Amino acid sequence: MRLAAAGMDGPEVDAVLARLERDDVVGQLRSGTGRAAELACDDGRVMLDWVDAIPRLLDRPGAVDSVRQAAAELLGSADQVAWAGMGGSVQAVRCLAALHPQLPIRPLDSTDPAALLDLWHATDGLSSSAAIGVAMGMTSEEPLTHLRWFGAAAPGRPRLAMAIPGSVLEEYARSDGLAQLPVQPDRGAGTPGRMSAPGTHVFLLPAAMALGDGLEGALAEIAAADLSPYLRLAAWLHVQIAAGADKVLLDSDDRLLALEPWIEQVVEESLGKGGRGLLIFPGQERGLLEAPPDDCRVLRLEIDGDVDVATIGAAMAGWCWAVAVLGCLEGITFAGQPAVEAYKRYARDLRDAPGELPLPARAQALELEELAAGVSPHGYLDLTLNAAESTPGWPELAARFRRHANESLRRPAKLRIAPAHYHSTEQAQVDGPPGVHSIRLVLLDRPVAPGAPYPPRFLHAQALGTARAMADAGRPVSLVVLEGLM
Repeated sequence: MRLAAAGMDGPEVDAVLARLERDDVVGQLRSGTGRAAELACDDGRVMLDWVDAIPRLLDRPGAVDSVRQAAAELLGSADQVAWAGMGGSVQAVRCLAALHPQLPIRPLDSTDPAALLDLWHATDGLSSSAAIGVAMGMTSEEPLTHLRWFGAAAPGRPRLAMAIPGSVLEEYARSDGLAQLPVQPDRGAGTPGRMSAPGTHVFLLPAAMALGDGLEGALAEIAAADLSPYLRLAAWLHVQIAAGADKVLLDSDDRLLALEPWIEQVVEESLGKGGRGLLIFPGQERGLLEAPPDDCRVLRLEIDGDVDVATIGAAMAGWCWAVAVLGCLEGITFAGQPAVEAYKRYARDLRDAPGELPLPARAQALELEELAAGVSPHGYLDLTLNAAESTPGWPELAARFRRHANESLRRPAKLRIAPAHYHSTEQAQVDGPPGVHSIRLVLLDRPVAPGAPYPPRFLHAQALGTARAMADAGRPVSLVVLEGLM
């Protein structure tokens, strides 16, 4: 994969690369020592297991065979696999499923009853499905609740839990007698969720489903991939941030579009801290890419030949390195996501409180242009739908919003589906670079899924909780309550 951008080969970038070599930043990351290790800490734990995860796997006798066996057992027990997780527990899976449509995986990262209903209909009432619940955080509750729903709705069908040691999901799996697979093949817990690819079962299991006996060869390619383009990328990004350009517009080869949301997450969830960091914008209009604002840079992702598991895995490993190195250059702790924890606390308190949720009054119409008018000259717009991606009218509304932001206001825009994106880019919205102007849509009219564990209140409390966390941080946010989009 090629990374192309104006100034990527310039003398300023070369000078930063020389500094990286002089300070042995790569060596510190590999050994888990020095300043790099300090910036990789989350609650006292150094989160650098991802650095050499693939070589460790290849060096351990029988480890790759164990991954293949786990994948074969799943494929032998079900026609479809519901993959329940949030953020890094599912983003890589979404990418692989988009690139390999034959994969029998259906990502489930929503608390909207409509999303559960979509899965129910797509799998004939879950009758021939299996479910995997994945949690890379200690308190992640959605995968656990999804597994409980699946167990009640499809009794007797296979369920598998993939959790870090000591988490609530691991405890539930043990008490309920569920089969378990460690997130990291070596049973460690030093990998942030957003860096779960390519060295954890989050990536390895679907890769094994796609490749079978070809898995080991693909992993060897990933382990041997050249790191230098991603070190140069980190150096270039550091130079751009210093010049006041903290927004990157991705312009990708069509075959790489599925990778863009994963890149957005690994960058923003890692680096959006203390009012600083870097913002990633996939899918902008061509006019904005050809003439970007002065606080934006365009990064082109190109590839020759086929896009396969090895290509994507190597790119994911490279971006993890780029983010860690950029964190070291900027002095940003790239582990942890404290702003997301604040939203979770609000959501839980609101969900469990007595009485009705204090949502704003229902709007009679959605005046997007009026709501978007407050974006600052160097800001960006966000439109977040708190509902399933399949909601009628969403594609049209999203396209209209992006065009208005890019063409009329000349500002980049994000289009997000919640709660999935609250676990992938919310850290940067709440605590990353300033200038966000967010519009969050809450739909009152929700369908009923068979045995759904999520009443509308669950989803609405999450939306209200994020709005309160944004307000606490002084970030402009409009929570708009509607009956429906159409």
